[in-house]
Amino acid sequence: MDLGPQHGITFRVDADVEDGDEVTDTLPNGKSKTMRLREVQVLQSPFGSNTLDHTGAKYDVISGKATLVRASAEPAVETLRILMLGASPEGDLRITREHTRIRKAVEAALHRDLVEFDVRLSATAADLQEGIAKFRPHVVHFAGHGGDKLIALERDLDEQHEGVVVTESALAAACAATDEPPKLVVLNACDSAATAEALVKHFAPLAIGMRGSVADVDAMVFATSFYSSVANGHSVWAAFLAGRAGVELQGGDHDAACLAVADGIEPKSVKLVAVPKQ
Repeated sequence: MDLGPQHGITFRVDADVEDGDEVTDTLPNGKSKTMRLREVQVLQSPFGSNTLDHTGAKYDVISGKATLVRASAEPAVETLRILMLGASPEGDLRITREHTRIRKAVEAALHRDLVEFDVRLSATAADLQEGIAKFRPHVVHFAGHGGDKLIALERDLDEQHEGVVVTESALAAACAATDEPPKLVVLNACDSAATAEALVKHFAPLAIGMRGSVADVDAMVFATSFYSSVANGHSVWAAFLAGRAGVELQGGDHDAACLAVADGIEPKSVKLVAVPKQ
């Protein structure tokens, strides 16, 4: 490596050196110097030249470390993407209220800046597919009506209507039609436990559903407590328990929520918000 003619320093480094790497070399006076590299560039020699290709860079002098430390060794921190789907074709559910409560809970959490929403109320099948393809969510949250291995989305109509029945197979196919399938599907809907179980058999590592009928208020409380816990850096298992505890504290049916887990997945070890290391 050539650090520039103004310094007259040349020493050997790995061929894959990059910005942020730290290198230590012994100078002619016998002292060592540790440098953090920046603006690294490969300088190719002219064809037929006897000069070897080499790497040039600027650097900042730092103290201490005598080993190479790569900036890329730190894990990348990615924002948690949540696709919020709401459907109430007959207009009998408070979908907007549920979304508002979830947003407020996340905004009050420690890691609120690491959570991003794509909200699609009055969601249609097209909204589901477009949200999966464009937003590439880590979590798909559905609030609405459910049944034994099905949910109900809306049609593109202004008046109240019966909606569109989406089977668990069709829902799984839509969610899995991406290079980055969701890690978790939350079905905040009545009788959705069987659908959640079916989704983990199809593709999802984790899914949450509800046993039997669920009161609108209980569904909102569970979702609010669950996402608050997630945004505070807790595991899926801890957040699930927090959701159930929130419902019980309000005197609701806390046993309705159930967590389906695919083989080989440990929900206590899954954290949806990647907190940067200090």
